[in-house]
Parts: sequence; structure tokens; C-alpha cells
Amino acid sequence: LIFQAFLTRDPAVLIKAYNTYVLPILMYNSCVWSPRLLKDINLIEKVQKSFTYRLIRPPYFPLDYEGRLARFQLYSLKQRRLIRDLIMSHNIINNKTCISSSIFARPTNGKTRLGAANKLYYPEFCLEVKRGFLTVRIIDDWNSLPDLITNEMSSNRFKFLILTHFDTKK
Repeated sequence: LIFQAFLTRDPAVLIKAYNTYVLPILMYNSCVWSPRLLKDINLIEKVQKSFTYRLIRPPYFPLDYEGRLARFQLYSLKQRRLIRDLIMSHNIINNKTCISSSIFARPTNGKTRLGAANKLYYPEFCLEVKRGFLTVRIIDDWNSLPDLITNEMSSNRFKFLILTHFDTKK
């Protein structure tokens, strides 16, 4: 619909329209529901793949999906969901939401190694469906972050550090 609604084919304008009209729909409530199955992840990612494909046609400028993302300075939708999950987890852990930080399994005694206080642990659960919960799906990604990032108390600074961290991993 964006390509039908806009007469221009300027990628900068079309990407702003995509960010304004399409991304909010694709990312709506991603902290509550995030796809786990590869087929669901691919179906959602297909929207952005086809949009970026139409911005640059392969006969004129052949780029794969990762190249198009880099060219237009976009994140994959999977990466966007991960960033949102990390930011939400940070806000919960630092009591910046009405959700109690006790939903995350963390060390309870004071005898922890340096930096281990900010690590998360897998809770005990018996239902397979709980693997998709924010408190479970974020654990490996959170624990892989440097202590400099996880120790940050400010939400704005944490968001900046996370985006910088993912920009260097591109």
C-alpha cells in the first residue's frame, strides 16, 4: 500500500512511511508475544524483506537482505524484538515499571561472584509454552551482554548502549 499511496520512489521517504505505518503494526506488543517458531519468524520478516526488495530492484543494484538492511540503516525485525525485550527487561529489573522484578530468577544470597548479581537464571517450569515468556527467552541474550551495559541504571543510557552494542555487531 505504501508504494501505491506515494508517488515518489525516493527510498528515504518510503522508509519513513514504512517506519511510521508498518513497523508499529509488526512490533505491536512484541514483549508480550514474540514468535518462537521459525515459520512464524520468517512470515513476519517477509514483510520487511519484500519492502526492502521493492526499494532496490536486483537487476540494477543486487543486494541480499542483510545488505539492504545495512544500506537503509534498518534492523531485522527479529533484532528489533530482541532490543525491545532487553529494554523492557532492564526496566523491569530496575523497577521502572509496575511489574515486580521478582518475575526474573536472580541470585538471592549475597555471596555471588563479581558481576553475577546482574545475571539471570532459568526458572523451574514444567510447561513448554513458558519458554516463550519474556522472562525465559531473554536470559541468554541478557547474560551475554557486557557488565557495563547490564549495570547501567538509566533507561535512556541503557537504550543507547544496547543500540551501540548491536550496531557494532552488524
